[in-house]
Amino acid sequence: MPPAPAELEEWWLIDGYEVLVRLVDDNGGEIDPRQCGFAQDIRRKLLAFDNDHALEAKIREGLSRIRATKTTSSETLPSKCLADLCRDIFRRPEDGGINHDRVMDGLGYLDAMEVHRLRLVEAAQEANQNEPQEDHRHQLLEELHRAASAHYRPMHASFRTYVLIEEFTRDVGQRKERLHIMARVNALFPPVVLLEDIDDVDPTPHSPGLRDSIRFSIFEHLMSENPFSPQQQQVIKMKLLGWCGIPEYPKVREALVRYSEECKKLGDICSTILSARQLKSANNILENGFPVNSSCADTSLTINSPLGLPEVPNPTLNDASIPRLLLTSATPNETDEDISYPYDLSRPEYFLHPLMRDSDRWLRSGTFDSLRPEGPSIGDL
Repeated sequence: MPPAPAELEEWWLIDGYEVLVRLVDDNGGEIDPRQCGFAQDIRRKLLAFDNDHALEAKIREGLSRIRATKTTSSETLPSKCLADLCRDIFRRPEDGGINHDRVMDGLGYLDAMEVHRLRLVEAAQEANQNEPQEDHRHQLLEELHRAASAHYRPMHASFRTYVLIEEFTRDVGQRKERLHIMARVNALFPPVVLLEDIDDVDPTPHSPGLRDSIRFSIFEHLMSENPFSPQQQQVIKMKLLGWCGIPEYPKVREALVRYSEECKKLGDICSTILSARQLKSANNILENGFPVNSSCADTSLTINSPLGLPEVPNPTLNDASIPRLLLTSATPNETDEDISYPYDLSRPEYFLHPLMRDSDRWLRSGTFDSLRPEGPSIGDL
């Protein structure tokens, strides 16, 4: 999955520190903030920064090194942790609102959950594509997918925007420098989503236009005169919340709660579809591999196992009516011209029916362990 916000922020504050110094350097601007054309000058500077392909290559290399040093990954987060996010990080307003000490990790968990959900839905849709469109599972899958996507869409940009607004409204003693705020901007709204490969999933639901508007609004505000004054704080709130269409925090948190509920329902229906598909595939293998009306089937075998396999792989060797001399004889007389005589009576293949020979190989390889009718449990998916 794409790098988490915490990973990106770590890179910008260490490896990308000098780049940020040049970006927020006051002396690099040709026009004073009080002069006309300041916004255009700032926009050109930001566009040059966002389209620096050499810088993008350095970020990719640095993130690979950061990930290699971590022992855990946000991709392992189970869906049940969404309830913990609602309780401990994205709290109700009366309980303190956003926990800004842990919010960067929380946003990474949400991204990981969305990537997991999108991949799970894609697998279920592929497994269900040959089923009729009127099938209730298909309709339920699509409806839950639309509902979860609708709830996730406002959360992604809104939570990130509130984190940035907090940086501008802190007290003087807790306020960060402009460079650190810009590092957080690049982590929460990166100019380019860095995917690992063509199969990677981008969880970003909003358009690049909204991302660019937020980036420019914040960068212009940071480079303006006295950006942390009370008047300027109201200006940045108006730009981000009003102009960018960000809803109020209680509505965003309610969307998170609903998203958590839809994800649980969606996980159940996807598991049901995938289990049914796997069971159907197993039944097809059994029916095609062991035809009931086969002319070469050995009907003398007693079949009691649920998979239709004989309990004794080679019942002939256990037949007491066969003289021990025949069972222990290793090699026939070389002068014997009876071509029907086996070369080696100790080889069990001689006594096995051709179908039984294949079945014995399957049992030894453990193939049938993955084809049992009950299929995998929901917790394994």
